[in-house]
Amino acid sequence: MKKDNRLILVSGTGRDSGKTTLICKIIHFLKDKYDVFALKITTHEHGTNKHMPDFRGEGYSIWVEHTAPEGKDTWRMIQAGAKLVFYVECLPQKMIDAYRIISKLLPDNGYILCESGGLRQEIKPAAFFMADNGKTPKESALELLPLANHFFSLSKIQLFSEKDIEKLLSPYIQL
Repeated sequence: MKKDNRLILVSGTGRDSGKTTLICKIIHFLKDKYDVFALKITTHEHGTNKHMPDFRGEGYSIWVEHTAPEGKDTWRMIQAGAKLVFYVECLPQKMIDAYRIISKLLPDNGYILCESGGLRQEIKPAAFFMADNGKTPKESALELLPLANHFFSLSKIQLFSEKDIEKLLSPYIQL
């Protein structure tokens, strides 16, 4: 399994678990020191993106989100200070292909914050965090739990200070 030291993955036990909140707190913390890029991967076709993807391959579509509807996860990542934000819709088996396209576009000296659980099956990130919504976890989330560096409840994520984020990241990336 290939390792990517630029990648910080965040996954969750289900919807509304705090994934995007944690990613945005990390982006906000890192943005003044590093180029920070964000990526949201979904294996469900939402059909909410009305324009043509910036990149399309067999089984995946990639949009570069310069603007996004207010409240959307990618909008929140832009607001947190990510230099570039990507949105990906893909088949599960094509997730790594879409990630490779994006990672080749980005410099080696920044960090990539990615909201995706499935990608952890394909690549070893610098850090992998999981967020818990307090409900019965999805089966796919249960498979990922042993791989997580840390597991947090939504209520704890919402209270994280900048000092908490620094402590969280310091074992995994150079600050």
